[in-house]
Amino acid sequence: MMYEYLIKLKPLDMFFFGGEITFSSGGEVKSDEEGKGTSGRQDKRKNYLVTSNLFPQQTSLLGMIRKQLLKNKNMFKENPKDYTQHDIADMKKLIGERSFSFGGRKEKQSFGVIENLSPVFIMKKDEMYVSVPLDDSSILNKPSSENNEGNHHSTMSDGVCVSHNKSNSEKRVYKPYRLIREDGKTNFGDSIFLLENYEPKKGLSEGLLNVANGEIITVGDVFQEVEKIGIRIQKKGMKQEDDYYKQTFYRLNNDYYFAFYVTLKEKLDESSNLFATLGGEGSTFKLELECVDDKSDPQVCEFPNCLRNSVLNKEKEEKKDCYDKIILISDTFFEEDIHNYCVFNIIMTEDFRNFNYRSGNYTYSKKNISNKYTMIKKGSVLYTDKPEALKSKIDEYKGLKQIGYNYYI
Repeated sequence: MMYEYLIKLKPLDMFFFGGEITFSSGGEVKSDEEGKGTSGRQDKRKNYLVTSNLFPQQTSLLGMIRKQLLKNKNMFKENPKDYTQHDIADMKKLIGERSFSFGGRKEKQSFGVIENLSPVFIMKKDEMYVSVPLDDSSILNKPSSENNEGNHHSTMSDGVCVSHNKSNSEKRVYKPYRLIREDGKTNFGDSIFLLENYEPKKGLSEGLLNVANGEIITVGDVFQEVEKIGIRIQKKGMKQEDDYYKQTFYRLNNDYYFAFYVTLKEKLDESSNLFATLGGEGSTFKLELECVDDKSDPQVCEFPNCLRNSVLNKEKEEKKDCYDKIILISDTFFEEDIHNYCVFNIIMTEDFRNFNYRSGNYTYSKKNISNKYTMIKKGSVLYTDKPEALKSKIDEYKGLKQIGYNYYI
């Protein structure tokens, strides 16, 4: 029997989700080539402007769930050296022998009673929000006042700067560009593909999409910036010019919270109030559990069902484009050149690393950082004349999909 839970993560204060750019005091290993090992070269530069990501990585959510399962079974110990060999054997049964390994990304990995995770998304009450697809054309009607500094003000106290964004009362509704093909318009081939009415000066759409009604809310409607400005003090008490820093955290506004689904092989106690730490600064979140289904087939997940009747699916079914369209609902890894499978795409990318906790690390807490990989960001849109081949390639990474990557609609 499988049990599917909706996990709600409500931050108690500001939070920080780290990315590839972090404060560095030298000695950071730089990769030779994205996704291909490391060169051993050292980066001596210091970053003193660092901004949190908006969403946690799926690998972080997996780690959080593994830790919470240990706590739920009263198996977690603050000092890793207190674990006995019997404890370690029991832990392996409950949460698996190791954390996610990017090297095993094409095969499902064993995480004990954890079967799979969905991509993380935003919720408010019963409303579900995902990153707005980059093919959204409603930005063409975006009031110019939304870009005006009058919609933004800040307050400062004790080195902490809180940014406030005023919402524009006029709501935007998702409306995708139509991809058109024009023949004989280029010297590079017989045809060219264009987004109808696209205006480069307007840029690409940003924000979060209500999957039920298609309304788009701005990032500022949900996320509030909190800037911490300070000085690093050296051991000798001396200050240097590059010891000044600014770190940007976020808070969630107006009852919004993070959410994702997890499928487990065991039932959990939903009545207990749980608190979890997540992120680079050990931010605290209230964790709420809601059992949404108990089932015998782990392949039938609630997250895809939520999107089946969404505006994203309805827009796709209308077939306005000259080619099939795939919208990425999660960050996605694609090892080959994706242009070999697409006639046109609108994509953004980001770098990714994760920590590999190997067998025996329960005792010594050693972390091994993975190589750097490039992910295609959620909200990216792919137009293809080979839809089945493209989907097959995305689905090839069973290990990544197991923990919430490589989801599409």
